[in-house]
Amino acid sequence: MDRLYIVTRADLPAGAQLAQSCHALRAFVEHYPELDAAWHAAGGNLVCLSVPDERELDALHAAASRASLAVSGFWEEDLGDQLTALALEGSAKRLLRSLPLALRAA
Repeated sequence: MDRLYIVTRADLPAGAQLAQSCHALRAFVEHYPELDAAWHAAGGNLVCLSVPDERELDALHAAASRASLAVSGFWEEDLGDQLTALALEGSAKRLLRSLPLALRAA
């Protein structure tokens, strides 16, 4: 696996997007240690993307699950257990190709 995708919510402040992305990455490493090792061995390319809000992130999570992709979400307790970020395996590229880079000014 040559890349790992992180998708966060653009409606969160920049610092929160960064923190939530780290949480999602940590969840992915815990849930998929073999994929994490393969990603790290291949150079560890990380692509950070965003969706507008929780509704879109939840829809992406559902689509990735339906497609049998390795995906880990993070639900932030301090935000009422809202879904704040996802980490997805490299083969999710097709599902994510229309998403903008995270933290990019509009």
